[in-house]
Order: sequence, then C-alpha cells, then structure tokens
Amino acid sequence: MSQRSASNPRNTTGEKTGAIKRSAARAKPKSAAASTVRMATSEAKSGGRALTKEERKRAEHEERNARNRNAAATNVLLKKDPAYARGRVVWGVVLVVGLALTILSWVVLLLAPEDARSIDAPMGKVSIACLVLAYVCVIGSFIFDWVKLRKQRMAMEEKVNAMSDRRIDEILRDEAFARAAKKKQGLFGRAKKEEPAPSEEGSE
Repeated sequence: MSQRSASNPRNTTGEKTGAIKRSAARAKPKSAAASTVRMATSEAKSGGRALTKEERKRAEHEERNARNRNAAATNVLLKKDPAYARGRVVWGVVLVVGLALTILSWVVLLLAPEDARSIDAPMGKVSIACLVLAYVCVIGSFIFDWVKLRKQRMAMEEKVNAMSDRRIDEILRDEAFARAAKKKQGLFGRAKKEEPAPSEEGSE
C-alpha cells in the first residue's frame, strides 16, 4: 500500500475534503423540556434537590394537616347547606326503613317458621314482601347517596380547595366559637333550671 506524499495538495492546504458520518444518536437534536412539564413535588419544594428524611416527613405532615383542615371545613359548610341537610334526612329515613323491614321479615320468620317458608301462606307472603322492600330501600339509599349527595360533597370540596388558608381558618374558628357558645349556654341553662326557687318565708 502506497503512502501519500507530504507535498500532496491534500496535505498542504489544511482543508477538509471529506465529512465524517455521524451516528443517528448524535444527529438527533436535543430539545428542552416543555413548559407544561412540572417538576416533582420533592424537587420543586427543595429547589431541585432531593428532600431529606426530616424534610419529607415535615412535608407529609403539612400536607396531611391541610387535607384534614379542608375536610373539616367541608363538613362545616355541608351542615349549613339546607339542600344537603334535606338529602341526608331522606337518605337516613330510607335506610332506617330498609333496616326495619329486614328485622320485620326475620320476626315473621321466627314467629311462624312453617308459614313463612311457604309462598302460598299469608305469613310467607308478608315475609317475602318485607324482605324485597328492605332490599329496595337499602340499595336505593346507597344509590341516592352516590348519585346526589356525593355530587354535593364533591362540589363543596372543590369550593373549599379554591379557598385561601385564611378563609378556611375563619370557617373553623367560627364553628369552634359556635360550639363553645352552645355548650356554655347548655351548661348555664341546666344550672338555672336546677336552682331552687326562693320560698315565701325567705322572701318575707
């Protein structure tokens, strides 16, 4: 194999006459992360670095407290909502009726076991009717809670989550004051009732 001479123009010009084929991996352009991509919670809170064990526990504790506060505020607002209160009453009544019918069907079965097991007997018809109505009421109460009351709870949760921490604190503080005043009023009311009336002799 011959060796290229040093006086060859290809060696004296210093220009590259060929190109090196680059691999597909190196030719692929590198794009920056999209603006919609969010960093992980631990990295976002720590400025991009990993959280320590104590910091992670503290963050979990704060997040748990925030969830509990939001849940408490949601319950307070739901109690004050007339539509939700009516729905809870309807749900409770239907559920209690279903449980009562279930107990009644068992009572009929215990009082007249022979007739209750026969469909043609009157007691048997009563037992079966009570059991069917009980299932309808119990299942209907769960469906009512899932379809209507659950939507109201979710809407209230979204409303509370959109509130500021100051507003949530005000709701919880007002509820605590109302409970304390109600308890205080109840204690004073009982003490006032238990106080004996002054006798006529003492008044004279």
